[in-house]
Amino acid sequence: MPDCQIPTSSNPVDKVAGLVFLLELKRIPVYDAGQSEEDAWTELMDVTDDKLRALFLFWYPKPNGNGSWRPSWKQLMTETSPELPSVFDYRRNHDAHVCWTTEDGDSYDGPRMDACLVQGLADEAGKSRSGKLTVQGLSGVEHTFRIVANHAYPIPDGQYTLLGTFYKRSAELTDWCWVIGKIEAHKGKFRKVSVVEMEDDREGERIRTLNLYKSTKTFFFDRSSHVHPSPPLPSPFQFLWSLYAALPLLLRLVTKMFLL
Repeated sequence: MPDCQIPTSSNPVDKVAGLVFLLELKRIPVYDAGQSEEDAWTELMDVTDDKLRALFLFWYPKPNGNGSWRPSWKQLMTETSPELPSVFDYRRNHDAHVCWTTEDGDSYDGPRMDACLVQGLADEAGKSRSGKLTVQGLSGVEHTFRIVANHAYPIPDGQYTLLGTFYKRSAELTDWCWVIGKIEAHKGKFRKVSVVEMEDDREGERIRTLNLYKSTKTFFFDRSSHVHPSPPLPSPFQFLWSLYAALPLLLRLVTKMFLL
């Protein structure tokens, strides 16, 4: 989100409104110039489609201050963002979904491996680091895989639960991505620690053919007291107001495209 980190409006909330168009959302929250940026960002994530919400789960290497599965607005504005695929490519080639229900909050239903040993990624030096992942199969045999962290966020050696998904780079190549985290003992919810990838598509194919993961519904830990609303579809006036608020950012992006 580097374009949103450059001031283009007198009201910081307008940057959040601009993401409605960058993320190609079909629904938008009600624009409120008086709310905080974090609240506006949370409401925007509430109306973001399930598949795109998974992008923030699997691509952002750090949890936010509440231990949430997605970054906070402050993180988006102050930290170096990972290189993200285009929204179009992501929706076409990726099938992960982060869903939400009134009773249980946010969750992910997909590949999961418990009691996995992660090693070699605790050093912050350098952007990309190589480590290893050890998983025990049903027969008790341990299997070791090469993994990489394409970010500088340290991951202490230890035992973790991993949530996985794959991304089709081409007809022949598939990238496996994993969210590393801990299961909270008292509620059994997943607390995100960081993200890693298999070193190459061969390692991803190994983990798939060995059948080491199970498709499981996992609920996320979130210390936030925010209650997700059921946002109504915006009226034409609300839509036009949000468009007007986002115009400075949109004009800058269009200008940048023509200068390339």
